[in-house]
Amino acid sequence: MSLFSFNKKKPVIGLTLSGGGMRGIAHIAVLKALEEFNLKPDIISGTSAGSIVGAFYSFGKTPDEMMDIVKSTTFFFQVLFKTFQKWHFQLKFYFKTIYRSLS
Repeated sequence: MSLFSFNKKKPVIGLTLSGGGMRGIAHIAVLKALEEFNLKPDIISGTSAGSIVGAFYSFGKTPDEMMDIVKSTTFFFQVLFKTFQKWHFQLKFYFKTIYRSLS
């Protein structure tokens, strides 16, 4: 075993999701954008709404399935769905840059 390793290792991707109903919707958009670039988090942590989203994702729910759950509940407002679309569009740009730097 050498002191220096020149083998490229796969980076570990960790994702921390914060609390708040509106942020919970944004977290779903982040997960959707990550999936579009084949970036799957190895570690997920969260609090409040972030822990719910993280638990659903860890259980195997897709971002689209999570959005269906959000849409079927009565305590979310219609404005949140427009926010999801806006966040998804903006995040695609940022993750495209990250994806290129990891390749």
